[in-house]
Amino acid sequence: MRPQRVPLPESRRLWPVLKGLDDVVVEGFTFGKITDFDAEPCDMGDAFVIAPDGSRAGLVWEVGEKSYFQQVRPFESER
Repeated sequence: MRPQRVPLPESRRLWPVLKGLDDVVVEGFTFGKITDFDAEPCDMGDAFVIAPDGSRAGLVWEVGEKSYFQQVRPFESER
């Protein structure tokens, strides 16, 4: 069963202040974590990717037996 994510109001969105990890860059794409999986073990969480042009995409991840990709929310040009 997948957890339901509730969108944050505009005033609580952290994307502008979250920094990517300088040591996790592949072909100009930088990984950033929201869930601090280094601080405490977890089997699901949130992260993001910063593209070379500065745009960002959110990631929802979970540890499981089977790998898969699924869109959680469609693209929104105003986000």
